[in-house]
Order: sequence, then structure tokens, then C-alpha cells
Amino acid sequence: LPGSQVLSRVSSHLAFNGGWAVLVTVAAYVWPQVSFVFNLESIAPPTVFMNLDLIVPFELSGGILGILLAFRTGQSYDRFWEGRTLWARVIGRVRSLARAGAVYVDRQENGENESLRMLNMWLSSYPIALRQHLTGERDMTEFVQLDAQDRLLLEETDNLPITVCLILSEVINEIKLNKEQSAKDLVWWQMENFVHELLQLVGEGEAIAGTPVPLAYSRHTSRLLSVWTFFMPIILLQKLPPLLVPPATLLISWMLLATEEIGHIIEEPFGIHDDRPQILPLKRYCDVVEKDLGQIATTRSWIGTRQAVLGQKPPTLDSGLQMDPIDEDTSKPDDGGDGYYNGPEMMPPGGGM
Repeated sequence: LPGSQVLSRVSSHLAFNGGWAVLVTVAAYVWPQVSFVFNLESIAPPTVFMNLDLIVPFELSGGILGILLAFRTGQSYDRFWEGRTLWARVIGRVRSLARAGAVYVDRQENGENESLRMLNMWLSSYPIALRQHLTGERDMTEFVQLDAQDRLLLEETDNLPITVCLILSEVINEIKLNKEQSAKDLVWWQMENFVHELLQLVGEGEAIAGTPVPLAYSRHTSRLLSVWTFFMPIILLQKLPPLLVPPATLLISWMLLATEEIGHIIEEPFGIHDDRPQILPLKRYCDVVEKDLGQIATTRSWIGTRQAVLGQKPPTLDSGLQMDPIDEDTSKPDDGGDGYYNGPEMMPPGGGM
């Protein structure tokens, strides 16, 4: 608890509420003595104020505050989960595109396919570009897989992931234009569909990062919570011993303020604002993609080496199962004249049934 990030962010508000509760408690102790010394007991408030029950408005407003906090936190969690599922789809689409390239792009006789190498290089750059775009960063040194000219191209663009998607489409188009590529139209269609999905994910991420919870709703919840906790010590004095009012005020204030602060934190899953931490481990996601792409490339190389040693060729669409033609001996007589051969019964190899 002492190292809690949420507690550190609400500590100033808690300190004020705690000090105010102590002040109210001290006033409750001192007021009878002060009124006796200065003869203030004879000054009685109007009868209408003597019959007031301050707990009723406190209870009614508590229900409204609970609804606001629940809705506020629920909306924030939905935004957090949308960001998480978005990056899960990013990782899945990048893996699928790399797998399609590793399986369907033909190998060249003089070595590995250059288009496939370019495809994997820019695929590993896409998660980094998307992360920097959503968090408002710009660091070209993270693109270690690119050369200086490629990094300069990215540095001059405003939208990094869109530029990467455009380059991926150009690389895939080169595969389509390669006359030696088998089933090139089908390969191009499938791989281009994955790039289209990566492009759509850019727009979905921008919607989450650029559309926060409405400011008026957030401010209204914060102000109502501040007013509610401000009057809480006065209400607690009517139900608790005075010495228990400060700790009870601190405990209840911590529960309410921490709940609201959690909503503020998780509503920005990409950490686009400097005063809010990055909830999702985006760098770890990028490292996972880089590792998976390397594993896919290694597996393709291993399969190619194994086929070369065994003298096998990858299967093609024309290499399906072929049935041996049935030898038909038309020289055998038709004993019964009914179109069927009525000679000895043909037995399977090795004996009878």
C-alpha cells in the first residue's frame, strides 16, 4: 500500500480530508467549553434548525455518487479492454501475414526471397510505429531493423503506421508481379487482406487515444465527490464517537477517491498524457512480435534445408492424390452374353476374405 501509485496520486486530497476531520472533531470537543465560558448557551438557534436531519441528504446523494462512480469506472474499463483487444489483433494479424509469406512465397534458386526479407523487416516495424503513433512519441532509433534511408523516410512522415502499411503493400505487389511466383494472385489477395486489417487497426487505435471520456462528466463526478467527502466528518459526528471520525473519514475518502482515480488512469490505456502512466505493456508486445517473426523465419529456413537434404519439393496445387488407372482387359470373353465376365472370382492379394 505505501508504494501504491493510486495512493500517491490521491494523497494530497486525503491529507486535506484528514486535516479537516481533525479540525471538526476538535471543534466538537471545544465548543461546549467555549459556549459555557462566553455564555453562548442562552443563544439558541431557531426551532426549524433544531429539527433538521443532516443524514437524509447525505444518504440520498450517496446513491447518486455511487452510480456516477460505477458508470465512470465502467466506461474507463471498457476503453482499457478495447485497447487490449486491439493489440491482441495487431499481434495476430502480423503473425498471420508473416506465416502466409513464409509458407506461400516461393524460394529463389540463388537464396532466400528478397521480397520476403523486406516483408518481415517492415512487419517488425509496424508494432513499433503504431505504439509511437498512439503514445505521441517519435524515436527512430527503435527501428533497428531498418537502414538509415528507411528511417529517414519514416522520420519525414506524420503517420508512421500508415506509411509502414503502404510499404507493405508495395512489397506484396512485387510478389504479385513476379512471374515465377506460383499462385501469385491468390497469395497477393490473402496477404493484402491482412495489410488492410492492419490499416483498420490504426484508425481504431486513434479513436481510443483521441476520444477521452467527456470532460464535463469527469469534472462533475470529481466535484460531487469532493463536496460529499467535505461534509462527511460533520455527518459522522452524529453517529460515531468523535475520536473515530478522523480515521473513518480517511478510510471512506480513500475508497471513494481511489476508485475515481483508477477510472482516470485506465481510461487512457496507451498513456498518451504525461500525467498518466502507460497501463498496457506496449513495448513488451512489440518484443513479442519481433521474437515471433524471428521464429517464423527460422522455421522456414529449417523446412527449406530439410527438403533440400531429402530431395523433396514443396507440394503444389497440382500434386494431389492420383489414382492408378484400372487395367481393363477387353480380350476376355463374355461368357454369359450379359456384358459381365463370368470367369473365376478375382481374389485379393494374399488370399481370400
